[in-house]
Amino acid sequence: MSRIFVSYRREDSSGYTGRIQERLIAELGKKKVFYDIGAIQPGKNFELAINESIDKSRYLIAVIGKEWPTAKDEDGQLRLHDPDDYVRLEIESALRKNISIIPVLVHGARMPRAQDLPETLQEFARIQPLELRDTRWEADMEALLRLVSGPPILRKILRAKKQSLAFLFIPVVIPIVFFLTQDPVNDAEHFLTLLAKGDFHNAYLDTAYSFQKDTDESTFIEEIRRIGLEDNASSFWNSRNLGNGTARLTGTVTTKQRRDIPLTITLVKEDEKWKVLDFELSSVSKK
Repeated sequence: MSRIFVSYRREDSSGYTGRIQERLIAELGKKKVFYDIGAIQPGKNFELAINESIDKSRYLIAVIGKEWPTAKDEDGQLRLHDPDDYVRLEIESALRKNISIIPVLVHGARMPRAQDLPETLQEFARIQPLELRDTRWEADMEALLRLVSGPPILRKILRAKKQSLAFLFIPVVIPIVFFLTQDPVNDAEHFLTLLAKGDFHNAYLDTAYSFQKDTDESTFIEEIRRIGLEDNASSFWNSRNLGNGTARLTGTVTTKQRRDIPLTITLVKEDEKWKVLDFELSSVSKK
């Protein structure tokens, strides 16, 4: 299961972040969650520790409260406009390393506008956020957990594995399917994340060679926009199949406007990575 880096500003959202951190650790385990207050050992360089941890992470959760974009230092300057601000460094590093970033809005906060951010963070403003509402905390938290670690059954299996003989009573077919397909799921999610960022070129490079041979980049972009996949916000795969060198994921992609798109993505492994071979809407191939 992938490691998660939690980015936040203490005076802006420490209470909410603490709740998020506790739930992530309860579901995924302490080693899978980097949370700067408790994770950095005394005497260790803070910035170096952050960069090392981001290097090992697949997801960065950026917790944003109402004062996140307007927080100021003791001189009255906006912290995000300070090149040495740790929150800025965390997000810049994740963007640079192409790590999946999930902005999480708390306490009624809104995403900052690109024009209000330094140039190096403007791409962050275009990422679709997930809101954690006090009135729907459990449901929203479950949506976040699905994004970073899959459905509840997978988390249950991983927890049971750590509990002596309890793991032996879980049907082995379920964990085998989930474990064998986790890499293609991660790469499919990365493909969708690139589309959501508007990075169509790198998304196209994440398609298989045979796909690129039959479909040029401009046609690919037109088809993505026709289907609406560039507007994706989250996905859920209720069927995973692996065989004959390909992986097939079937589920639902939910857009930023909360429209559900039934989708099947077929992937093939090339250059040590699972690449998109085809994508289907309902039962009609849309390659």
